[in-house]
Amino acid sequence: MNRVVDTLLSKGVVCRSLTPIPLKELGSRKRVECYLGVGLDSRYLCVWRREGKARVLGAEAVLFEELVMRLEALRNHRVLIKILLTDAPVCSKTEALMRKNGWRIWRVLV
Repeated sequence: MNRVVDTLLSKGVVCRSLTPIPLKELGSRKRVECYLGVGLDSRYLCVWRREGKARVLGAEAVLFEELVMRLEALRNHRVLIKILLTDAPVCSKTEALMRKNGWRIWRVLV
């Protein structure tokens, strides 16, 4: 979690609170980490931390969107900022799709 907080601070995103969300609550067995936070401007943000060497493909982008929708339904609020932290390359079409849906994609060593 400290790496995620340090990465967010280096990118200029400051959170009042940042709590890990177990993926079992969302009904997923995916090997990613999810953090839900509240920014200083009282907007909810969701940070997904993904480790792996395999490229992020379109099917995974659709899965991330689906998990965010489940998280919004579970917590009864809308997530306005969606961030993906990954050390793997992202397919160009997938990146375009995710950016169109409001995602921020940061390639960092996680």
